[in-house]
Amino acid sequence: SGLLPILGNLKLGDVLRDLLTLKQKSPDLFATGSFAGRIVGDVHIENCTVDQASVTSAKGISGGFVGFTEGVEMYEGLSGILGTVVKVLATLLNIIPGVGLGDLITVLLQNDVPLGNLIPTGYHNPVITGCSVTLKTGTIGNAAQDYNGGFVGIQTGTKISNATVSGLTTVQAKNGAGGFAGLERDAIIKGLLNDAGITLYEIDAKSGQENCTVNSEGLKIEATESYAGGFNGAMANSISSASLVSGLSSVKAKKYAGGFAGRATVGFGTTLGGEDEKKPTLVDSVSKLLGQILTNGTEEQKNQLLTLAGVMPSKIHGCTVAGKTLIVESGGDYAGGMVGQGDGVKITAEGMAFGGSVTGLQEVTAKRYAGGVAGSVVTADAIGVLNNTLGVGQFIPFELMQMSVEGTEWKVTATEKYAAGACGLMLGGTADTVKISGIQSVQSGNYTGGFAGRTGAGSRYAEPCGRDKGRTLSGRADALLGRRRLVVRAEGMPEHDARPAEGLSGCRGTCRTHGKHLY
Repeated sequence: SGLLPILGNLKLGDVLRDLLTLKQKSPDLFATGSFAGRIVGDVHIENCTVDQASVTSAKGISGGFVGFTEGVEMYEGLSGILGTVVKVLATLLNIIPGVGLGDLITVLLQNDVPLGNLIPTGYHNPVITGCSVTLKTGTIGNAAQDYNGGFVGIQTGTKISNATVSGLTTVQAKNGAGGFAGLERDAIIKGLLNDAGITLYEIDAKSGQENCTVNSEGLKIEATESYAGGFNGAMANSISSASLVSGLSSVKAKKYAGGFAGRATVGFGTTLGGEDEKKPTLVDSVSKLLGQILTNGTEEQKNQLLTLAGVMPSKIHGCTVAGKTLIVESGGDYAGGMVGQGDGVKITAEGMAFGGSVTGLQEVTAKRYAGGVAGSVVTADAIGVLNNTLGVGQFIPFELMQMSVEGTEWKVTATEKYAAGACGLMLGGTADTVKISGIQSVQSGNYTGGFAGRTGAGSRYAEPCGRDKGRTLSGRADALLGRRRLVVRAEGMPEHDARPAEGLSGCRGTCRTHGKHLY
């Protein structure tokens, strides 16, 4: 009873009950890994090895090394929000297992602590470096549960480097199956920005993977619903660099299948997470400040604001998919040798020798959107996802640079529409120095091309004229080509100049091999 005056309007019983029962509703309650089930907070794990591991779980979120990882927010003046209230409650965190500061913040918000009192100033990322797992039984996950990966089930706001997975043969999930991570995502920050003067802080809540490797022979990845990838099932506002999956033989999903990632998109809270992830968080807060920032803010402030809300694209730098007669298959939409689908995705070198590489490809198949690089790459609508009332705002273009895709007489098929050697659909971005080698055929019911099936909204590419012997180019190829010249060279395919010929109305480019104008 002595605590009640200190707690003011808060009901201690409700707060304690919520703290004790919060994890009963949490999907990561049964997260499973050979080293740890859950890693949460400001934790550093270095040079740890697990050999002869066997990981099984009737629930989801399982990984060869760890099931679930997540950081923790830092707040401005947290201890002063309600005097000694937080201090009293914080002592409970040492008593209740598995409950951390982020959980306390969630409970306080549920018990009417004003969201405006929480001003996030930073984020503590868990760090895992130099760790490895070798699996005795090579299977991770099951087809009925979500987010399973060879190293980690769900990686949230976590930095992982120099990590290795060996002995992996199969990863299964309902949603989110990956050779390394079922899901690589950013954290969703709870709290509001200080709109009195708009104080913005540099908060790094992204996940990162650097120099990580999955070594396998005949690796099979399957998601019975969505998001299957040779390395990551899905990526949300995350960065993967200098990482490799080898011995990959098949990636299958009902939707979103890719040799490296099934989908590479912007922040989890604005895309994959759904409406229930947006409140009370910075995603909700940012949408209220956008009008003010766009009117009076600087470009730096605007970018900071979008970064805080997680509305920034995923990036892949210097990563490799080493296939073994690799088949990437989607039962519905989006299949690609590198990524199934990307929103503003950046696959570029960024200091590496190359942006992305796919080898050993045999077949890419989907109903709609199939390509050797990606089924579809489009702009990310940075503002529309936060506040539809603002209309067209800042669009984040995709970038594909210094990439190569190769195999032996491999083929791309979309049974309905959008199939190409590189990307079935390209809207709003740039492709530069993208090499497609060894392709045998591209087929679809509509929108077919040797490089892209269809482009628009600023994308630039060149397509084969369809006269190359031994190559099947069926259906319709449609393109909107910009003024900038772009020459595409694909081994065994004719070379094209995407610069329209002067004086020819409607000309979209010229096949430099056969001298045929493209209309």
